[in-house]
Amino acid sequence: MKLAIFLPNWIGDTCMAIPALRALQAGISRHVRLVGIARPGPAALLQHQNLLDDVIIYQSRARAPTLNRRQLISRLRREKMETAVLLPNSFSSAMLAFLAGIPRRIGFARDRRSWLLTDRLHVPASRGRPIPIPAIDYYLKLAEHLGCPSVDRHMSLKLRREDEALASLLWDRVGFSSNLPTVVINNNAATSPTRLWPEDRVLQLAKKLVRHPEIQVLLHCGPRERAMAEQLVQRASHPRIQSMGILDELPLGLSFAVLAKAAAIVSTDSGARSLAVAMDRPVVSLFGPTKPEWTLTYNQPEIMLRPDAPCPSCRKSPTSKNNAGRDCACLERISVDQVYLATLAQLNAQHRKSERLAA
Repeated sequence: MKLAIFLPNWIGDTCMAIPALRALQAGISRHVRLVGIARPGPAALLQHQNLLDDVIIYQSRARAPTLNRRQLISRLRREKMETAVLLPNSFSSAMLAFLAGIPRRIGFARDRRSWLLTDRLHVPASRGRPIPIPAIDYYLKLAEHLGCPSVDRHMSLKLRREDEALASLLWDRVGFSSNLPTVVINNNAATSPTRLWPEDRVLQLAKKLVRHPEIQVLLHCGPRERAMAEQLVQRASHPRIQSMGILDELPLGLSFAVLAKAAAIVSTDSGARSLAVAMDRPVVSLFGPTKPEWTLTYNQPEIMLRPDAPCPSCRKSPTSKNNAGRDCACLERISVDQVYLATLAQLNAQHRKSERLAA
């Protein structure tokens, strides 16, 4: 027997699905194969986590060897899946499972897709609007519906030795000491530029942090953010402000290891923030127009910073869960001093924790 698990489209959401995947792995009969249906990013995240028996990778308009949607439907028909668990709320995921002829399709009745589902779960609502529920609990409800309850809402990710070695190489390349605390700053967001903190604020924060002689600052980046991160390093012109972009290759495993090695992480609401929390690191999260209630986590307590009031653009155009007004400037209302003090608080808490463990 085979159970198809349609995974979220984003790395951050996939991190928050880990407790549900763990519950399914523990609760489903070992005679049932768990097959993840994923886009390349989430597939890379789960590649070495031993939570699934197999992963089928697809993209909407992919070229070989990655499947496109039509090829995915054909593949799923050949695989003869008995049940599909739809973690994303999208209409497209339900339609894919329906067209693939999967007899049982379990998901939340959202995005006008109820007629495509055999098992419809309903989101608690007030006056017709969904009540914010942490994504971790949201996904666990789907696992519970299949008879796989779990009280463990803790996210966890396994590190590979080769990724840790690559992070050590990065520390050597930028001239960092492994004995000094490193603050990693992540300022990217795959879904919208309105979820970015102004670059000048990032630079000011980095400069303020390295006034402490024992703090190093590393700018986290992927290939798309490399140029921005390298430019900020040049503007800072300080030996203890460096960027991941110095390396030619920036695989996802390197991000795992960099975040795990950090003493504290400052991050916008993005995949890197979820990765850092899953690594049990102390995080300072910057939220603008999005509601943190949807992405509440249960690992180490993170400090969530939000503007006191929405910006004028968002007051005129109320935001949804993930979207903001076109001219949203909510993150500009979070000051450098706020982030700096929160970062120091996380560093001090981590230091006290290390002293307790050493004792």
